[in-house]
Amino acid sequence: MVACSDLTKFGLTIVCATVAVAGCAGRRPPTAKMSAAVTRVVVAEDADASHYAPLEMRLAREKLARAQKAEHEHDNDEAERLAEQSSADAELAQAKASAEKARRNADEMRKAVDALGGP
Repeated sequence: MVACSDLTKFGLTIVCATVAVAGCAGRRPPTAKMSAAVTRVVVAEDADASHYAPLEMRLAREKLARAQKAEHEHDNDEAERLAEQSSADAELAQAKASAEKARRNADEMRKAVDALGGP
């Protein structure tokens, strides 16, 4: 029975060591979320979001840079969190830019209608 007990302890030690090593390895890098954040920032910049929503674009760029730094330092949880926030900020900036462009377009149309003697 002693041999079985020693074998059981050895087996538990191996299992615990494996779990500990796996825990230290952490999560995989958030490659897809990082790529999505970069894409959203680029798309928002292409939509002139820096002009129409400068605060949101600044936040998106800053969070993306911090996410890239965290990923480089293997802090994958932080990298993922910041990449998600960067994506959200870039999406908001793009939405604000689109809304402002639409508002300006509507104002131009209203002015054109008024110039033609409309209602």
